[in-house]
Amino acid sequence: MRAQKFRHSYYYPTGKYRFKNYYKIGSKYGKLLPSGYYDTQAWGALQKAWLGYTIAKNKGEHDKLMHYASIIQKLQRELDLEVSSFPVLNLYVLDEEEDNDEQQVSRRKL
Repeated sequence: MRAQKFRHSYYYPTGKYRFKNYYKIGSKYGKLLPSGYYDTQAWGALQKAWLGYTIAKNKGEHDKLMHYASIIQKLQRELDLEVSSFPVLNLYVLDEEEDNDEQQVSRRKL
């Protein structure tokens, strides 16, 4: 009985639900990025990408190394972090202009 005194109740005594106290708008989601994802989601994806990269490196899977390295670079650019280069995989940090030029060239080839 005594523990109930300290429990949080999201209901009014009349039985109405207090949504505005339960869902704090924007506080648990973080900042919205230009890609449409929140920065908290991007940080989680970056952590998973680094984990996948280290596992693929230990197993010697070159195709997965390339995949995870490109994801890591993309997420680091989006979060405005220092972008890592992967010289073993020939993935170097490029300027924004060079990156856009390469994307346009690759689209023309398709």
